[in-house]
Amino acid sequence: MARMNYSELKQLLDIILGRGPRGMPVIEALKRLDQYGVDHAQELPQRLKHFLERRSYEKAANFIEENSLGNKDDR
Repeated sequence: MARMNYSELKQLLDIILGRGPRGMPVIEALKRLDQYGVDHAQELPQRLKHFLERRSYEKAANFIEENSLGNKDDR
């Protein structure tokens, strides 16, 4: 399992929300995001985990931005 990377997580959320690069299909971003949540379930902040489990992607992206987690690559 790869190390947790909030920047990568934020990029996947941006693709899903239609505000990221168009190089990856949304379905692929969804699959990766789901796997990311499984692989890093124990490391995610509880509130972020809640948003991802409930597919509240806008809230998850806002949580990462508001807590400056996207600037902390390795957690």
